[in-house]
Amino acid sequence: MGCVTVSDMDQLVRKQDWVRITDQDVRRYAEITQDFNPLHLDEDFASQTTFGRRIIHGTLGVRVLLEVLEAHCGGKPLDMDFRFRRPISVGGAVRLVLDETTEAGDTPFWIECEDGEQAIVGSFRQAEK
Repeated sequence: MGCVTVSDMDQLVRKQDWVRITDQDVRRYAEITQDFNPLHLDEDFASQTTFGRRIIHGTLGVRVLLEVLEAHCGGKPLDMDFRFRRPISVGGAVRLVLDETTEAGDTPFWIECEDGEQAIVGSFRQAEK
């Protein structure tokens, strides 16, 4: 299966499922990584931060991105460059949007939150098949 691109955007938006990142997902990830930062786990603490709420681990967002890329593109990327633009809330849903692959072979992407804002943006290169 090939990657879905912006050319197929209407189809992508209708067909691609939102991925909801639950409290249980965040707690399980904290156990695996031993990252118990209260910003991710403690509602009272997080409410006093600039975010005003709990947010997921940034690397958990990247893990979700890799799983969705693997499902849509038939494998993990060979190379990836990305940056975080905004946090993803615990309990929030995200989806992957892919742009046209460039002549150089890079595919721009972004992780979109339910409010339409981009949380993670970047590009990846798929291994030759």
